[in-house]
Amino acid sequence: MEIINYKEINKGALKSKFDVQIKEWGLTLRDCTLFQKESRTWIGMPSKQYQSKEGTTKSYDVVVFDKNMKQRFDAACLDKIKNNQYQIKQENQQQTNSSLPF
Repeated sequence: MEIINYKEINKGALKSKFDVQIKEWGLTLRDCTLFQKESRTWIGMPSKQYQSKEGTTKSYDVVVFDKNMKQRFDAACLDKIKNNQYQIKQENQQQTNSSLPF
């Protein structure tokens, strides 16, 4: 598991955004977030916003783990970030793999 495209935000409780790449699975989770409020730190999963019937903006997670797996995922991400094991987002970064036919 790798943390890539890491970008500091530092707006209120939102500290950063990043992607999580799991090469063994051929999977990248884009737009994960790091939040910190008081003594609590957690990872936000990619989410989608919508308008509620009351007219307020709400969101829901696009990717959902069960409780035990989410704790493990958060711990792994937080450990990598704490130890500066991430790649910083480069502007206009394009990822290509010329060996793929698509």
